[in-house]
Amino acid sequence: MNTSKDVLDAPLAEIINPTNGKSHHTPIVLLKLDFGISAVLLVLFILAGLAAIYDREMIMLMMICAFFLGCYQLLSGLIGSIRGNRKKLIYFVAALAYLAILSGVYMYANTGLGESFEVVIAITGLVLIPMAFACYYTKLCYDVIKEQ
Repeated sequence: MNTSKDVLDAPLAEIINPTNGKSHHTPIVLLKLDFGISAVLLVLFILAGLAAIYDREMIMLMMICAFFLGCYQLLSGLIGSIRGNRKKLIYFVAALAYLAILSGVYMYANTGLGESFEVVIAITGLVLIPMAFACYYTKLCYDVIKEQ
């Protein structure tokens, strides 16, 4: 009689004690694939950024890598948040808020603060901060694998 009560209370216990970012329903293969894709795109972005220091033509390649990395991580964050991962939901909302703030700052800077200020905004807003977001998300994917 005690074992049937435990079986009946199991879904209730899962609702009462949320997973705190753990993804119980995602197979480990998909979690490793998610981490692998994110890590490869991040490495390509970093390598293209380092190459852009020496060759200005590589900036376009770096921005293409950043675009695909950002799109992939936003889509992965959306899917992870729908599946119940709270940390990915926080990342997704923070990334969308960052994009909204960046567009507002760039529009304000474009109205007359000067070309040097636009360069500073472009470097920090399009390279440094997105790289920090990408590194954080890749670490987040790694942590989800370790929690399994």
